[in-house]
Amino acid sequence: MPYETEIRDRLIARAMRDHDFRELLLTSAADACQEELGLIPPGCDVRVVADRRDVIHIVVPAQPDGDGP
Repeated sequence: MPYETEIRDRLIARAMRDHDFRELLLTSAADACQEELGLIPPGCDVRVVADRRDVIHIVVPAQPDGDGP
């Protein structure tokens, strides 16, 4: 998705300054995307996790187009 970084940065920035939005993002990512972006990226399943001091999250980037799912 070409705008993935921009979308992620925008959602994170709002979540960091708006506690209620952060809770919405964690409980209903689709509703939060709709509220902040006015849309959910087509064909996209949005999943959100919150970092914790005792958990490490590692996100492996998607394969380039044509190299798998």
